[in-house]
Amino acid sequence: QMLSPTFLQFIECVWHISQQFPTAFEFNSRYLIDLLHHVMSCEHGTFLCNCERQRVALSLEARTTSA
Repeated sequence: QMLSPTFLQFIECVWHISQQFPTAFEFNSRYLIDLLHHVMSCEHGTFLCNCERQRVALSLEARTTSA
């Protein structure tokens, strides 16, 4: 798998901030859980690789769906 670890860290940071300030966001923990499910399933090319250049080089747009 070629998951982007930076995105996973970003989601964790958002979760921590959303726990500190629950009324500041228009989503809840369930949304983040669903998002992580899609990230870990590798069904969508949106969450693969570390940058757009790598996604283009692997032709992920033609081979996968976008979340």
